Amino acid sequence: MDKFKAKYLGKGDIISYWELDEETQNAYAYDGAKDEQFVITDKGSGNNFSLGEFMRCDRTGPFDGFAGCTNTSAYGIKISKDGQSARIWTIY
Repeated sequence: MDKFKAKYLGKGDIISYWELDEETQNAYAYDGAKDEQFVITDKGSGNNFSLGEFMRCDRTGPFDGFAGCTNTSAYGIKISKDGQSARIWTIY
């Protein structure tokens, strides 16, 4: 398996759509968004993620799931054991 590089984007709480600020709610204005959970990273650089964007993966790896970013990179997520927060990386 090839090695990968990862850039840490931050850690954030997992929150509901209704806990997002109005601007972020508007950014996720699609059918079903009101039923999803989100991670807002603590770096405040607009790194907001819907958990629905991530696909689960084999738990033997370092990440709990992946989401597409570009054709050569992805986002990796690691959810805390209590399910209340998550850490996110860009993987390339």
